[in-house]
Amino acid sequence: MQQTNNKALIVDLGTIAYQEAWDLQHRIHEAKQAGLSANVLLLLEHPHVFTLGKNAKKENILVSETLLRDQGIDCVSIERGGDVTYHGPGQLVGYPLFSLEPLKLRVVDFVDRLEEVMIRVLKSYGLAAQRSSLNRGVWVKEAKLGFVGIALRRGITLHGFALNVAPKLSYYDMIHSCGLKGIEIVSLSSLLRRSIPLEEVKKKIVTSFEDVFALENKQISLTDLLALLSSYAPSI
Repeated sequence: MQQTNNKALIVDLGTIAYQEAWDLQHRIHEAKQAGLSANVLLLLEHPHVFTLGKNAKKENILVSETLLRDQGIDCVSIERGGDVTYHGPGQLVGYPLFSLEPLKLRVVDFVDRLEEVMIRVLKSYGLAAQRSSLNRGVWVKEAKLGFVGIALRRGITLHGFALNVAPKLSYYDMIHSCGLKGIEIVSLSSLLRRSIPLEEVKKKIVTSFEDVFALENKQISLTDLLALLSSYAPSI
């Protein structure tokens, strides 16, 4: 797993609207195409949103558009693989914008490593998490709490992973998450039956990324990231 000169910029975005984070991912993607060599990991929470991957079936959203509007839940169709999933407060989301060729990784290897990042974090809490042949992501016994969905464009990844730390799980009653029926969705807090600070888990995720990807990390602010990206913007 060891890689040399494997640099990553880590940016904590706090809570950010889905569309805003999506636009930022594409700006980073364009900068990497233009010569930005560093990989970038965005860590964040989203307001309530359902996202539909390329293979999503709308019937996997079990409530009406009227109810979604009343609840303030957006629905966004995106280019990642997979079906419908939920993002919201209390769920830690990570978007790694990584160039796979320099890391000598295939897409399946990259997904494996994203799962491994979450598995190690859950192990630190005494939970025996694992993969499942049923669906990509991270599971504890027959229940799912870690999600992975990526897209690959020009060798650079988009989207990423989500780990349920302490979201309101009733939102999952509105969908067949990942297109799966009858699957229990849980969180770190629900399994441990105590409150788990999201900031604590975020630090563990960063450490796990360092270990799994052999990263040389540098944490920077959004302001610094935007300044960096502007230097790769096409001239008009």
